Amino acid sequence: STDFEVAFARAESEPALRNEQARVLGKKGALTTILGLLRDVPAAEKREVGARVNVFKERVEAAFEARLRALHRAARDADLAAPPFDLSLP
Repeated sequence: STDFEVAFARAESEPALRNEQARVLGKKGALTTILGLLRDVPAAEKREVGARVNVFKERVEAAFEARLRALHRAARDADLAAPPFDLSLP
């Protein structure tokens, strides 16, 4: 697995996960840096390199969405497993 996949898996909350996502896809993220380097790629190779960058971005987005769903599911399961709220208490 890649660095971003490990970081996403270690994120214990949605804000932590979003911070890790920003490190990859944000304005100053790794992918933005890579996209900036595309201008230096020879024209004959741009299509192939661009396609690889797009595949990487799709992998990041898919991993983010999967981890976000897992965090939401865990939070929902914790709510369902919690003792019921007693409305009769003062």
